[in-house]
Amino acid sequence: MTAAVIIGRTAGAKRFRSEACFARHAGTAPIPASSGKTIRYRLHRGGDRQLNRAIHIIALGRVAWDPDTRAYIQLFPAKRALCLASGRVAPAPAGADVPDT
Repeated sequence: MTAAVIIGRTAGAKRFRSEACFARHAGTAPIPASSGKTIRYRLHRGGDRQLNRAIHIIALGRVAWDPDTRAYIQLFPAKRALCLASGRVAPAPAGADVPDT
Protein backbone atom coordinates (compact mmCIF):
# COMPACT_ATOMS: atom_id res chain seq x y z
CA MET A 1 0.00 0.00 0.00
CA THR A 2 2.82 2.40 0.86
CA ALA A 3 4.54 1.81 -2.47
CA ALA A 4 1.25 2.53 -4.25
CA VAL A 5 1.02 5.87 -2.44
CA ILE A 6 4.54 6.80 -3.54
CA ILE A 7 3.93 5.79 -7.14
CA GLY A 8 0.57 7.53 -7.27
CA ARG A 9 1.66 10.75 -5.54
CA THR A 10 4.84 11.22 -7.60
CA ALA A 11 3.21 10.55 -10.98
CA GLY A 12 6.47 9.25 -12.36
CA ALA A 13 9.85 9.91 -10.77
CA LYS A 14 11.34 11.07 -14.07
CA ARG A 15 9.46 14.37 -13.82
CA PHE A 16 11.80 15.53 -11.02
CA ARG A 17 15.08 17.10 -12.17
CA SER A 18 16.98 15.98 -9.09
CA GLU A 19 16.69 14.40 -5.64
CA ALA A 20 16.37 17.92 -4.22
CA CYS A 21 13.28 18.58 -6.35
CA PHE A 22 11.72 15.33 -5.15
CA ALA A 23 12.55 16.19 -1.51
CA ARG A 24 10.89 19.59 -1.88
CA HIS A 25 7.81 17.96 -3.43
CA ALA A 26 7.63 15.44 -0.57
CA GLY A 27 8.18 18.05 2.14
CA THR A 28 11.46 16.52 3.30
CA ALA A 29 13.84 19.20 2.00
CA PRO A 30 15.88 20.97 4.68
CA ILE A 31 15.36 24.73 4.91
CA PRO A 32 17.89 26.97 6.70
CA ALA A 33 16.45 28.32 9.97
CA SER A 34 19.62 29.86 11.36
CA SER A 35 19.82 32.84 13.65
CA GLY A 36 23.08 34.57 14.45
CA LYS A 37 25.81 32.00 15.12
CA THR A 38 23.34 29.16 15.55
CA ILE A 39 23.11 27.00 12.43
CA ARG A 40 19.88 25.02 12.23
CA TYR A 41 17.65 23.49 9.60
CA ARG A 42 13.98 22.63 9.56
CA LEU A 43 11.90 20.62 7.14
CA HIS A 44 9.96 22.29 4.35
CA ARG A 45 6.38 22.59 5.63
CA GLY A 46 4.87 22.51 2.18
CA GLY A 47 4.80 19.50 -0.04
CA ASP A 48 2.71 16.39 -0.22
CA ARG A 49 1.93 15.19 3.34
CA GLN A 50 0.71 11.76 2.21
CA LEU A 51 3.94 11.20 0.30
CA ASN A 52 5.94 12.37 3.31
CA ARG A 53 4.07 9.90 5.54
CA ALA A 54 4.71 7.02 3.10
CA ILE A 55 8.45 7.80 3.10
CA HIS A 56 8.42 7.95 6.91
CA ILE A 57 6.68 4.54 7.17
CA ILE A 58 9.30 3.01 4.87
CA ALA A 59 12.12 4.53 6.94
CA LEU A 60 10.65 3.10 10.17
CA GLY A 61 10.38 -0.32 8.55
CA ARG A 62 14.01 -0.17 7.43
CA VAL A 63 15.15 0.80 10.93
CA ALA A 64 13.18 -2.10 12.39
CA TRP A 65 14.31 -4.79 9.94
CA ASP A 66 17.47 -3.80 8.04
CA PRO A 67 20.75 -4.33 9.94
CA ASP A 68 22.65 -1.81 7.76
CA THR A 69 20.09 0.92 8.43
CA ARG A 70 20.11 0.11 12.14
CA ALA A 71 23.92 0.35 12.21
CA TYR A 72 23.75 3.72 10.42
CA ILE A 73 21.22 5.06 12.93
CA GLN A 74 23.46 3.93 15.81
CA LEU A 75 26.14 6.38 14.57
CA PHE A 76 24.04 9.47 15.31
CA PRO A 77 22.87 10.02 18.91
CA ALA A 78 20.02 12.41 17.99
CA LYS A 79 18.57 10.05 15.39
CA ARG A 80 19.05 7.11 17.76
CA ALA A 81 17.14 8.98 20.49
CA LEU A 82 14.27 9.66 18.11
CA CYS A 83 14.11 6.00 17.10
CA LEU A 84 14.38 4.86 20.72
CA ALA A 85 11.45 7.10 21.61
CA SER A 86 9.36 5.36 18.95
CA GLY A 87 10.51 1.95 20.23
CA ARG A 88 12.03 0.93 16.89
CA VAL A 89 15.73 0.51 17.76
CA ALA A 90 17.47 -1.28 20.59
CA PRO A 91 19.85 0.92 22.59
CA ALA A 92 23.56 0.75 21.84
CA PRO A 93 25.32 -1.91 23.93
CA ALA A 94 27.16 -0.68 27.01
CA GLY A 95 30.71 0.27 26.13
CA ALA A 96 29.97 0.47 22.40
CA ASP A 97 32.13 2.89 20.46
CA VAL A 98 29.44 5.38 19.37
CA PRO A 99 30.77 8.76 18.20
CA ASP A 100 29.15 11.94 19.55
CA THR A 101 28.25 14.36 16.77
